[in-house]
Amino acid sequence: MLLKLQGSTQGGVMFIINLLISYFVIYRSKNKSVAKVSTSPIQSKTKHFVPKTKRHNYKKIVRKTKWFAGKDNNFSNNVPQYSGEYQINIIPPDSTPYSFFSQIFTNNIFEHIKDETIRYAIQSGKENFKLTTNELKVFFALNISMTYIKYPNVRMYWSSLPGMRMDLIANNMTVNRFSEIKRFLHFANNESKPNSNDPSSDKYWKLRPILCMLHDSFHVAATPEENVAIDEMMVPFKGRSSQKQYLKSKPKKWGFKVWVMANSDGYVNCFELYQGASNTSIKLHYGPIGDTVIRLCHGLIGKNHKLFIMDNLFPSLPLLRHLRDQQILVLGT
Repeated sequence: MLLKLQGSTQGGVMFIINLLISYFVIYRSKNKSVAKVSTSPIQSKTKHFVPKTKRHNYKKIVRKTKWFAGKDNNFSNNVPQYSGEYQINIIPPDSTPYSFFSQIFTNNIFEHIKDETIRYAIQSGKENFKLTTNELKVFFALNISMTYIKYPNVRMYWSSLPGMRMDLIANNMTVNRFSEIKRFLHFANNESKPNSNDPSSDKYWKLRPILCMLHDSFHVAATPEENVAIDEMMVPFKGRSSQKQYLKSKPKKWGFKVWVMANSDGYVNCFELYQGASNTSIKLHYGPIGDTVIRLCHGLIGKNHKLFIMDNLFPSLPLLRHLRDQQILVLGT
């Protein structure tokens, strides 16, 4: 038989399988005696009787949750009353979209962008480059208009074809002037560039002046409501950037992640761009995410705001104790 196994691999495998089956097929008879099982590799055609096992009736056990009073559960039925006041400070007389936009994107922001754009043009060797604030506003208006009707090429907006040319864009600025402003557009001085090898350096230093000015505008425009929430938000972007994130649970999965604190109507009071876990520019007391919550809540202290934290990464006992001491009531998921 060993010779046959050596001559045929398939036959050897079948022999081993049948041999294992013959050894492990053991059943119990009615008198609970072990039946004799043939060790022949050839399966028998007779059917073996296998007695049915009794089914056990398992009762479904329902466990009731038991709550225990801890040392730090200082809960009360009387919720502290909100002592702040919700105010909207941007109500222009004409109430047009441009008027509301001007209250947030102020003239100081446009002046700063104009100065930094001219500075970068001079640093690049374009010493005769000139730019006015009104011209810069037109440039931004054209970029906003292009988001409604998207062409694969920017120059197509200035096309000579009647069905393709957009007069709203082409009649307000030439394509060469648009490209020139876009080439030198800057928001910060390149001479203040931080060391790229330093992990604690600001990853958004090129946008930091504008971000700070917008942050102040958001605070001036409206005060936080009694009920506010903190969650992450995505700024859609699919280009090249080391700060680009992917969040599969968001409608826009690719982009820049931003931690925001917003009112119940969706207005953003405070925001902070996420720079990655490797950023250690700020000393950590409650972890990188806990410290982010504290920085976002700097305008809520002492007013008994109701803060809803909609991310399970935020809540922790030390953080909740600290916010409670600051008279900020928290509900976390």
